[in-house]
Amino acid sequence: MKVADAVWVATALLHRENPDREDFSVAEIVSKAIEADKEEGYRPGLQIHASTHCVADKNPNPGRYRMLHETRRGFRRLFRDGDPYHEHREGGKIVPDESDLPRKYQPLLDWYGREYLKKGRRGR
Repeated sequence: MKVADAVWVATALLHRENPDREDFSVAEIVSKAIEADKEEGYRPGLQIHASTHCVADKNPNPGRYRMLHETRRGFRRLFRDGDPYHEHREGGKIVPDESDLPRKYQPLLDWYGREYLKKGRRGR
């Protein structure tokens, strides 16, 4: 899996396993990414992707991903339509491409659109 996709998958898994939680620490996301992609294990890029590269609110450096939203310092959740994002991230990738995910994680894309995004609209 690409590093950014591993961060998205990890965050999605955390949301599914902990439906009452709004956000997760960067350390929790990195740990879950390592667990979810055992073949790759720890990769140095996981930390920087979870803390900066995938975070819609931050100045892109260099990627323009909008996969995560910073809820408070050191905590993230999956990005939702309507979340603020840095203007230079306009059009940036929000979810992984299905073909880039292992088959076992592809259902997360349906869950994201069917449940996660709808939950966010009700909670606002």
